[in-house]
Amino acid sequence: MKKILIPVICLLLCIVFQLFSETDIEAKFKEAGQFYSEQQYDEALKILDELKKEKISNEKLFYYYGMIYYETDRMEDAELNFRKAIEINPEFAPPHIEMGVIMINKRKLPEAKKYCSPPARVS
Repeated sequence: MKKILIPVICLLLCIVFQLFSETDIEAKFKEAGQFYSEQQYDEALKILDELKKEKISNEKLFYYYGMIYYETDRMEDAELNFRKAIEINPEFAPPHIEMGVIMINKRKLPEAKKYCSPPARVS
């Protein structure tokens, strides 16, 4: 009985720790989003930098970076981060839309059309 119970407890603990970890990450994204919406970009960047140090590397992270850089007129950094978000998840629509806007502003209409066409979808 003990031989079975110990691995089961270990497995359950691993699952619980993973759930808390994911919840913490989502809470940090939410906090960064709140700072972004309040135009407190430096505070939002601090949180994103923390997530990056924790080895979080997903489309949402790079999209948020891109949005902050876009709002602070750092277009090259914005474009780089939107492209990275698209590379990670080509079906995540928001960075496609932002890249389309950037390309329109650069008068690169054929490239803008590419970003504003499927397969991007809101998720």
